[in-house]
Amino acid sequence: DARLPAAASDIEVAVERIGSFVRHICGFARRERPHMADAPVSTALDIALRMVRPRAKDRSVQVRVDSAKGIDAPHDPPRLAQAILNLLSNAVDAAASGGGHVWLHVEANEDEVRFEVDDDGPGITPEVAERLFEPFTTTKPFGQGTGLGLTITRQIARDHGGDVQLEPRPGGGARAVLRLPRFRPSSYRLLVIEDDPAVRRALASDLRREGFDVATAATVEQASAHLRANKVHVVIADAHLPDPIDDPLAALAALAPLARRLVMTGDPGSAVGDDIADEVLAKPWNRAELLQVVRRLCLRGERRQSQPPTAS
Repeated sequence: DARLPAAASDIEVAVERIGSFVRHICGFARRERPHMADAPVSTALDIALRMVRPRAKDRSVQVRVDSAKGIDAPHDPPRLAQAILNLLSNAVDAAASGGGHVWLHVEANEDEVRFEVDDDGPGITPEVAERLFEPFTTTKPFGQGTGLGLTITRQIARDHGGDVQLEPRPGGGARAVLRLPRFRPSSYRLLVIEDDPAVRRALASDLRREGFDVATAATVEQASAHLRANKVHVVIADAHLPDPIDDPLAALAALAPLARRLVMTGDPGSAVGDDIADEVLAKPWNRAELLQVVRRLCLRGERRQSQPPTAS
């Protein structure tokens, strides 16, 4: 039957849309922490491009790519691939009703990696661009968009310590810019608060060997003095600090409201510190796990004043 190839193509497109919808709903409902690896971003790009090319071919859109070989950054490859795929898919849809071209350009400096996705579609205004990051908002025809792609993309970018913006493209069309920080431990100051001298030395040693700028305190009083005098990016504190005040962890958090907080405990079943912690790590710790958690907290950037903790 001559109609079979066309029918098969329609089914493939429908399955792609259903899969995209399910991925977006699951990603929006289940916010997972990224599993960071300092690796080439080309792997995530290859995944995204492999998935978007059938969509582009179906819409007669050409996707051109600047090579990103040799560019490393801390990232979760599957999640970065999802973010780039979302941007590319939007660009392909826009270009299909315009000039039929999408460009992906990747560049890096010592501070960040920048992904630019350009299209020569009908374009976008700054007002509409910002609104599209709100959940369930889309400019696509009914049935062709979930309204979650950009919401999830921004969520992924910010979980990596970066961000994403939409803006008009010079010459017409739209541009999406995704930025990821390139991690440099020496740029981050940590404060380790631990009353046990051996544990305090071991923690500080593990972190300094990785290149972090580490200060230590044996008491809440010492820690308070340091926080009043210095900017700290991450506070690492024992869950059961001896102190005459009722809630020393809350008092320390109040002195550094923008700093990320890692609470360490020898009692994994205890809820002490859960209400103010961004992460909770059990003692004795594994060095690799400690470094992964601290790196993740650094990349997430400063807390917002009203931001709730995310420890689980």
